[in-house]
Amino acid sequence: MGDECHMWGYWHDSEDGNGDHRFDWSIAGDPVGMQMRRLVAAANQVRWNNPCLRGEDLAMTHADRDNGVLAFKRWIPGQGGAVLVIVNCGDRSFRDHEYGVRTGSQAGRWTQILCTQDAEFGGWEGAGNAFYEPSTQGDGNVYINLPQWSVVMMRLSD
Repeated sequence: MGDECHMWGYWHDSEDGNGDHRFDWSIAGDPVGMQMRRLVAAANQVRWNNPCLRGEDLAMTHADRDNGVLAFKRWIPGQGGAVLVIVNCGDRSFRDHEYGVRTGSQAGRWTQILCTQDAEFGGWEGAGNAFYEPSTQGDGNVYINLPQWSVVMMRLSD
């Protein structure tokens, strides 16, 4: 509780032996807090809009230790569609759709549904893949922009 506003710890409605732990709403609306609240809301909406993110099936499709990138795919068998979640824990940003992510035998066109480094969340304009719908290439990769310290989620288009 409080993570959505960059406030960590535990919260309740009174003081205890460790002091006052009531949620401080006066800073919940500051610029950083609002960016984080928008990100939490967007992530919740992505999960709500994509049932495969609530399903049981998961496959690791990509692990790049040198760059600190991993990816996994979620889907519901027999229902079509899939979501590819790419996590860049590294300091390097990949631009010009240069980073290849293995899709795990999912061919098709991919649409970005979330990029945690988008400007509305405190990142920068053009960080992700808005207005760009790459297709899985013959080598089994989809080539994307991948910002540093980010999570990018791509949905397989029907």
